[in-house]
Amino acid sequence: MHGLLKTRFADRWLWLCPALGVVLAAVVLMLFGLSFWSALLAALLLVCPAMLLWGAIEVMLDERRERAARKKNTNA
Repeated sequence: MHGLLKTRFADRWLWLCPALGVVLAAVVLMLFGLSFWSALLAALLLVCPAMLLWGAIEVMLDERRERAARKKNTNA
């Protein structure tokens, strides 16, 4: 999976997804007002960016742990 995300396109444009999700959620609330359905749609638009950010943080932490384990094994 690491190789799948390591593409030029992903490196360059994946950071836009969370920002666009937040902007789209704000636009939905501005256009349709605050109702149950618009709030539900805005929440769904905000879940995707939150999951992407959480996944990116987990991948970074996992890579750090792997590097630390490799460094520890080579030093031992």
